[in-house]
Amino acid sequence: MWAMSLAGLIVATPFYGYDLAQNGIHFPDWRGWLMLLYIAVFISKLFYMESVIQIGANRASLAMSLLPVFGTVMGVLFLKDEIMTINHIIALGLVMVGIVSSEYGAALRRQPHRQIVATKN
Repeated sequence: MWAMSLAGLIVATPFYGYDLAQNGIHFPDWRGWLMLLYIAVFISKLFYMESVIQIGANRASLAMSLLPVFGTVMGVLFLKDEIMTINHIIALGLVMVGIVSSEYGAALRRQPHRQIVATKN
């Protein structure tokens, strides 16, 4: 996680510098601060890593599939220029179908196999 965060910082720094040089310093409005607070408190990677330890990697990987869902919903709620379109709805539906089918398949694999025993009469 540390290496991925460091790589993101290195890649984003030149773009941040360019934006800072072109537009100067600007702070988010109340919605931006609220979103930052939400991310800092509830979507902390430390909480995610602890949940992976608690429930196992195979179950926790489903949360990674939900990140685009939450990102889209938060974008529509908090960004005034973002609107929900049909392509968002289709993509969110496909994510949900993938999660449901994965859970259904896992539930089938967890069921004990029934063996048919032949009896003599």
